[in-house]
Amino acid sequence: MACFSSAAVELIKSFEGFSASAYPDPGTGGEPWTIGHGRAHGVKPWDVITVERAEEMLVEDLEAAVAALDLVEVELPQSVLDALTSFVFNIGEAAFAASSLLRRLNAGEPIGSVLEQELPRWNKGGNGVLPGLVRRRAAELKLALSGLEHRPAASTGRILNVRAQHQHDNGAEGYRQCFTSSCAMLLDTLQPGVLSEINGDLDYLLAVERYGDTTDPQAQVQALRSFGVVCDFITTGCFALIEQQITRGFPVPVGWLHHGHVSAPSGGGHWSTVIGFEEDQLVVHDPNGEAALIPGGYVSNAVGSGAGVRYSRRNFGPRWMVEGANSGWMILAKGSES
Repeated sequence: MACFSSAAVELIKSFEGFSASAYPDPGTGGEPWTIGHGRAHGVKPWDVITVERAEEMLVEDLEAAVAALDLVEVELPQSVLDALTSFVFNIGEAAFAASSLLRRLNAGEPIGSVLEQELPRWNKGGNGVLPGLVRRRAAELKLALSGLEHRPAASTGRILNVRAQHQHDNGAEGYRQCFTSSCAMLLDTLQPGVLSEINGDLDYLLAVERYGDTTDPQAQVQALRSFGVVCDFITTGCFALIEQQITRGFPVPVGWLHHGHVSAPSGGGHWSTVIGFEEDQLVVHDPNGEAALIPGGYVSNAVGSGAGVRYSRRNFGPRWMVEGANSGWMILAKGSES
């Protein structure tokens, strides 16, 4: 379970202050009434309170707020936990659970970027923007980023040297061979020289067809294993796992939905190979060309147009992890047997 530190308590007190008697919400002029250090539920207009009881209430409310942070599925530094404790204390557990901030964190987007873009949006009361909320969001953001400043910059990233394969130069059946072309890139990287210089994915296709159809994940896994690639097909992928694989030197074939708007991706599925990562983007060899991630479809299907394309995590994530965080389809390489 997540936990808060004194930094969260002091931040909350600095904005909530202390009131021994109930006062109306500044946004509505009435409900919800607030008392103590920001207790805003179960409070009546005539209630009064002691300092000691206010401290007890604050701890109770902070425990509820920090419990909501267990919905976050990525590791957060203490400064971010403290900032989000203040944030959830202010907006409520239900609002946080339904927020795009939570959804984007769980999609694996860079923590700092998500907070910089999402926190300032929560600055309105019933009658519009409230200066107090503007200041509070700024203070929460400052606290959160203080623990991220000295972390290695994700923008340094890493890009592997991977030879691109293209499905559309594979003849009449090339249009359905994205999975084969993607896995061929993994094989070519781990077993250099095994595949031909030109259309090497067709060499690999012969092995795939011994085990099943080009669209069958198990046929792909068996074919890769026949060349000595130790691997599995998994449906629990996430951005952190991609970064881990790239750092280890393994390209990552990923299955995703390339049709339909990014808000409602659709289709029978498509495969590409992630060869690197940067702060907000994945570097991809897409055998089908360069995708249009927001509207769906492709900008270009020309042979070679998908080599080294940058796909934003924000728009690729919903197309890859369609069932939520940690639901991405991928081929997970573990090594290569000589």
